[in-house]
Amino acid sequence: MIQETNSHSTSQSSSSKTTPALTLKGLSRLVKTNYNNMSDLKILANYSEIHKEHIVLAVEDTRGERIKWKFPNGYGASVVATSSTQWRPNLMVLCYSGELDIIGSIERDNSITGTACGSIDQISVSELIIILAKIQGLKDYVPK
Repeated sequence: MIQETNSHSTSQSSSSKTTPALTLKGLSRLVKTNYNNMSDLKILANYSEIHKEHIVLAVEDTRGERIKWKFPNGYGASVVATSSTQWRPNLMVLCYSGELDIIGSIERDNSITGTACGSIDQISVSELIIILAKIQGLKDYVPK
C-alpha cells in the first residue's frame, strides 16, 4: 500500500475552485471534505454522474480534474485528467485506513484492474462503471 501521490494527489492549490461541504455518506459521523460544483468539471463531467453518493472529492483546478470515490467497504477509486495524463482519464484503485480517511492509499496489489500497479490509463465511462461495481463487491478492507 502506497500513499497517493503525483497526478492522483489530493493537495489543493490556492486557485482551486472548491467550496467546503459536509457529507454523511454511510458514515457514523460527519466527514469534512472539499468539492466543487460538479458542473465545473469538463473532462470528467460524465464520470461525476457515477455513484455520486460515494464521491468524497471532485476538483477542477490549475493542475486538472480529479474525482475520488469511497465505498463503505474501505475501498475506492480516483480518476484524474491532468497534463501528465495528457488530459485522458486515468484510474487508481484506493484503500482507506478508516472512516475519516478521505485521502486513501493506492492499492497496487489487486485483481480489479487486471494490472500489477492497480491503475488503468484512458478509462472510459463504461469501464469505470464496471470497475466501481467490482470495487464495491470487495470484502471489507482491513488496514495492515
